[in-house]
Amino acid sequence: MREHGFFFALDSEDYFGREDVLWMVFGREPGNTPGPEPRVHRKFNPPQCGQSVRQPELSGAEKLDSKEIVKRQFDIQAQNFSNWSVTKNEEYMQAYFEFIDLRKVDELLDVACGTGEFSVFCARRIKRVHGIDISEGMIELAHKLAQNNGLANVAFECHDVEHIPCADNSFSVVQCRSAFHHMENYSQVFNEMLRCCERGGRLAVQDIMAYEDQLVNSFFEALEKEVDVSHNATLHKPEFIDLFDRNQVEVIRSFVVEIELNFREYLSHAHQSERSLEKIRELIEDGLQDRDISRFLYMNEDNELAFKRTVFLILGQK
Repeated sequence: MREHGFFFALDSEDYFGREDVLWMVFGREPGNTPGPEPRVHRKFNPPQCGQSVRQPELSGAEKLDSKEIVKRQFDIQAQNFSNWSVTKNEEYMQAYFEFIDLRKVDELLDVACGTGEFSVFCARRIKRVHGIDISEGMIELAHKLAQNNGLANVAFECHDVEHIPCADNSFSVVQCRSAFHHMENYSQVFNEMLRCCERGGRLAVQDIMAYEDQLVNSFFEALEKEVDVSHNATLHKPEFIDLFDRNQVEVIRSFVVEIELNFREYLSHAHQSERSLEKIRELIEDGLQDRDISRFLYMNEDNELAFKRTVFLILGQK
């Protein structure tokens, strides 16, 4: 029986050994390491309570605070991020555009706008867009994208989003997409989003959501930190909702969607050190052999390593 996951293939004839999987992802030829291990499930051992996950190295970086790590990492990987199919997926952008209920008269503040794809998508359809991001590399690409599209109603600014350089109540819609998991102080960012949103305006957040199972979530948090050193922590659904509730922002609607991501492509959207790549190999080996984790990390129908990720969308009114 082979469904969508590696778990169902463990006892079948089309089983992929761990070396085959690593070769598919990392380009390492099978047979260059010791012979295959027994096909048994091993349990991933998450960090114990109070034990932090090792912070992956950032090439050439000294001790840095979390914001400087985000800035440096995205300066390095800006082009990779822009080239990622998820970044450019207009179907995703259209769905989010409709979820926020953006209209022609709206003025949008795009917080942590990245390389500007969603800002530009919206600028073609609404009155005005202002995008802000901490990474100069990302903003440089955003400027080029706006220029290539001949748009005069979108502007980009490189700035710390914990202190947004915009006036109070100056936008009808303020949103942050796929960025809260990079932010140590996301509540301060949300406060700034709220300040910049006009009364009666809308605030929206879209981001990956933590897995419900603690072991599974610990595994993917460790993996995410190796894939992208700027990953801080993935929020649980109640944490998103609480952010709106405690700031007295009325929740209009929320939505949960599960997507499948190709792991090879996901790896290429960011920048990793050799040390992190080796740790990723180890994590994948363990994860594919764990009964719980392999429900979310598996070989898909195209025989490519994939994983499931849940995305949470929430929209509120100030």
